[in-house]
Amino acid sequence: MAYTQKFQCLADDAISQVQGVLPEQVDSLLATGAIALDIRDKEEHEADHIVGSLHLSRGKLEMNIEGVIPELHTVILC
Repeated sequence: MAYTQKFQCLADDAISQVQGVLPEQVDSLLATGAIALDIRDKEEHEADHIVGSLHLSRGKLEMNIEGVIPELHTVILC
């Protein structure tokens, strides 16, 4: 699928601001205030999820994220 140049620039900029983490880092990050955010569909979250994680499906993420996690500098693990 070919994306518009404008969309690709926005996506590239967003990706450049995301830092990956290793699975063995998750517990430590959560212990220091990071939030686990499950962006899968509701049924997937209900079937299994990280205990204590917040749920906000991908389709509503941009519209509702500020109400769920209002602090701009919060570390979010998806």
